[in-house]
Amino acid sequence: MDFWIIILSLVVGIVVGLSGIADERLRRIEDPFIQGALLLLLVAMGIKIGTTDRLLVNLDSIGITALALSSASVLGSILFIQPISWKFRCIPEGRGDSDEIAKTKLSLGLTGIILLTIVGGVAIGYFLVGDRFVSVFDSAVTFTLALLLFAVGISLGLNRRTFTRAFKVGWKVILIPLSIAAGSIAGPVALSFFLDVTCSEAAAVGAGFGWYSLSAILLTELHSPELGTIALMANTFREVFTFISLPFIVRYLGKAAGIATGGATTMDVTLPLIKNVAGEESVLPAFLSGAILSGLVPVLVPLLINLQ
Repeated sequence: MDFWIIILSLVVGIVVGLSGIADERLRRIEDPFIQGALLLLLVAMGIKIGTTDRLLVNLDSIGITALALSSASVLGSILFIQPISWKFRCIPEGRGDSDEIAKTKLSLGLTGIILLTIVGGVAIGYFLVGDRFVSVFDSAVTFTLALLLFAVGISLGLNRRTFTRAFKVGWKVILIPLSIAAGSIAGPVALSFFLDVTCSEAAAVGAGFGWYSLSAILLTELHSPELGTIALMANTFREVFTFISLPFIVRYLGKAAGIATGGATTMDVTLPLIKNVAGEESVLPAFLSGAILSGLVPVLVPLLINLQ
């Protein structure tokens, strides 16, 4: 897919969301629209994986690479955010107005549905789809991905009120997602010299920030099913690692390190856990960080993979 189609779809969606036109209608359809387009894309991605024999044969080595890149991404995020957090005190003290935001979460059942959808697509591709039909799915993925990014842009635009709350916290809160983004990319790049991936490939996987579905789809389309699978597994590992390790990380490394570990997932899936473990004052910085990182994924992943 052309990089500019991705950017244009996202920007147009943001403009529509910010415009205030039919806000209530857009809010009612944004979640079904995004989830429907996402599931269609994941089926197509699974089919492409299932029709790639070389990928299936090397799935064990791909898993090791994904685990290494995921670990490097989390470690890089923590290393980058710690000095910034200590110097600028990015997380405010005390209670904030974040109770309403903390209720914003995705059903964990959606994660299971996503993974089952991918597995189903792989089975369809392996058993039913021949090589001659792959080009048809490529065209369908291009169109559906544009729709998905348009919907993501609308969602970001509709959440404009949440972003204005950052002014109450102060400009320092923006340092959290910027540090996480830099560390998530730098860690895999440093490790890429010891793995069978290039610097740009490792950087693009790290730029998924834990959003395994979109990063996997983008890299499958822009690069290869192999790299898309690595991105899927690496960013899934990041989300699982966050659930397992967050209490330990917050206790010994601090609240900012806990937000760094979650990456883009702190906007939704891991947000309730962050509130329970790190306290209510961490909710707004975590939500804003996750939202900003989520907005960066469809920009940075295509940009970085095209640097090679």
